[in-house]
Amino acid sequence: MIAMDVKGLDLSKTWLIGLSCGPDSMALLYQCLEAGVSVACAFVNYHHRMQANEEEAYARSVCSKLGLPLHVLNDPFVCDGENFEAKAREWRYDFFVRLVQEYGYGGVIVGHHQDDVLETYLMQKEKGIVPMVYGLAQSGLYHGMVVKRVLLDQTKEELESYCKKNGIQYYIDHTNFDEGYTRNRIRHQVLGNMSYDERMALLEEIRIENEELERLREMSKRYVYDGRVDVGLYRSLDKEVRLFVLRELLEDDFCKKRMSLKHVMEIDDIVCKKKDFELECFDRRLGLLDGYIVVLEKSVAYAYEISCLGDVWDVQSSYFEVFQGGPSVYAVSVSEDDFPLTIRSYQEGDFIQMRFGKKKLTRFFIDKHIPLCMRKTYPVVVNRKGEVILVPFIGCDVSHYSISPTFSVLQCFQSVRREKYDMGINTCIQEVLISEEAIQQRVAELGAKITEDYKDCKEPLMVVALLKGSVPFLADLTRKLDLEFVYDFMDVSSYAGTQSTGNVKVLKDLSGDVTGCNVLIVEDIVDTGNTLKAVKDLLKNRGANDVKIATFLNKQERRVIDIQADYVGYEIPDRFVVGYGMDFNERFRSLPYVGVYKGEE
Repeated sequence: MIAMDVKGLDLSKTWLIGLSCGPDSMALLYQCLEAGVSVACAFVNYHHRMQANEEEAYARSVCSKLGLPLHVLNDPFVCDGENFEAKAREWRYDFFVRLVQEYGYGGVIVGHHQDDVLETYLMQKEKGIVPMVYGLAQSGLYHGMVVKRVLLDQTKEELESYCKKNGIQYYIDHTNFDEGYTRNRIRHQVLGNMSYDERMALLEEIRIENEELERLREMSKRYVYDGRVDVGLYRSLDKEVRLFVLRELLEDDFCKKRMSLKHVMEIDDIVCKKKDFELECFDRRLGLLDGYIVVLEKSVAYAYEISCLGDVWDVQSSYFEVFQGGPSVYAVSVSEDDFPLTIRSYQEGDFIQMRFGKKKLTRFFIDKHIPLCMRKTYPVVVNRKGEVILVPFIGCDVSHYSISPTFSVLQCFQSVRREKYDMGINTCIQEVLISEEAIQQRVAELGAKITEDYKDCKEPLMVVALLKGSVPFLADLTRKLDLEFVYDFMDVSSYAGTQSTGNVKVLKDLSGDVTGCNVLIVEDIVDTGNTLKAVKDLLKNRGANDVKIATFLNKQERRVIDIQADYVGYEIPDRFVVGYGMDFNERFRSLPYVGVYKGEE
């Protein structure tokens, strides 16, 4: 039997074991103790099986004998008609989360084994699910809690033999024989009839599938910045990549459900064909806003009542902003007779009385091209008579106009647009394309990937940064590398103004020898590819063992030469960008974000 894999466990911490008293969890408990892992146990009594109380008593007896802490969830479990297995798992894992947070455990270790990996994979394929991982991952997160699976190399039969050999009592859950459950049917009718060679072949299939999953997932991250995707760039991608981009947008560790392949394909079809759309996806919405596919919270009707003028400034909402000043199309003048006022979301049938007659909001939405995803939560101001007196972007009604308005109202996405121009020296920035927070998160992911790829190299990695634009990226990236490396610089010029010249000139060469080295070129942005092709060929000709490229940004549609980066932070459309080391004639390098330069328009 293969030994339990404790790699990745912080042995300085105590770990929580999910104890069910079955052979899996009992073998897990004793193997953890043999490996010197400090553990506490958690038992969940659902009160749905006759032997549940007996199993709880056994868990208490075992932990008392071993001197281990035991936490028991003894509340009766009630399933409201949904999938029993899924609901029970949520109930159990939520209990684990509370314990880990309260007692400071390193996380939870569960007794999943090789049979569970195979069963899960076969279920995923049968249901047409494209998951975060095929089968089961050795490590994962559940609502921020670390989940470890250390028995994935051992079969159920081996775990049962371990318990018998060591005189460890265990219980059999008789519901595991009920083939009304999909997993049980697969376990007995499919997996139970497989030979050893067939199991090994299936495990190899899972490994290959997961490698492809990881490749597509890594590629999809290049297109998602700050929870949005450029719709034109999205539509230009291959379909398999688009589907993963949608998953990157809509699924995360806190998403309790995974979308089926059919569901994702339906969404993709709408996004590619419709000029505008609003789609409900679990507890979120997918919409089109300012040329970007965006994820929004589920729309909820709202109403804020304001009793007097002084209360106007106290209103806080994620749907709109109240402020003084601004264009007249956002402003209204009110008197005491208008109170109490209400700022609420749009309702079907709403209209406003203008000088030229009544204006229905549905017509306004169409005329002004208000995105579908913003219409249900569009704010209006209503007076005590129930009359709509202000619709932002139309203006106030005929009775509430003056040259000195009382206040103005903007819908939330309009507020973002307005703030883009309130940036002092950065008024040349049309929009923030990638925020500082998104940059740091993505650089950390790249650092982890590079570390994994070079961890077995005997010689230090040579990192070659191309001056000047790559310096911020180099500094952040190398801080995320958990391996030995050296770095050097080359200064290569290929830009003048806002257009790539295609001319390549080496202004500063390396100070060291690259012979026999594994070289990683670090670049801020790959455009035509001329610069990188020249540098890569030069380093190879000088005897470098291997030359790879890490770029923070990639403009694939601008490529004029066949060269691809091995590590890409983000794919971006053909727009001139500045910030995070990138410049316009030496300006804007110090911006902590990546912005679109307005001067090109």
